[in-house]
Amino acid sequence: MGRRLHRCAEIGCRELIKPGWTYCQPHYEARMKKYVHAKQANADVDARFLFKLV
Repeated sequence: MGRRLHRCAEIGCRELIKPGWTYCQPHYEARMKKYVHAKQANADVDARFLFKLV
């Protein structure tokens, strides 16, 4: 029968995706890239702080 789909959670995106997914593939990849960059930046700040303590 029919497939159940819903829209990507990114504001303005009208991409239809499978249930259980929140974002379409392009928006998921963009968000993951931002997450990885922020995590690395945070690790760099922590490393600088720990270096000053030593």
